[in-house]
Amino acid sequence: MVSISQGLSDEGPSPVPLFFYLILFSTTTFAAIPSRVISLAPDLTEALYALRLQDHLIATTEFSDFPTEAKKKPTIGSFISPHLEKILMLKPDLILCREGGTPPSIMEFFHKK
Repeated sequence: MVSISQGLSDEGPSPVPLFFYLILFSTTTFAAIPSRVISLAPDLTEALYALRLQDHLIATTEFSDFPTEAKKKPTIGSFISPHLEKILMLKPDLILCREGGTPPSIMEFFHKK
């Protein structure tokens, strides 16, 4: 199961980033691979590297330290307390978070954008 706050419409991509709540074994389809991704959880950062999508990753949390290359990415704070303004300034296409790990107030913030 995947919940998306904003999706692709008949008019093209939404101007606000997609915000995902990831649950194991979830799937979704994109018209194209998002080119500007922010990971709000260290394990999701690792998964992006494992999938060889690190070139699309523009920022991570301060605790994303594996693989070692992940430490070189800009950080947006912690997964519990990310810097929302910094995230918006980076203009991501996709923000990945872990359900139960990202505070509901953070999710609500992006739902309103």
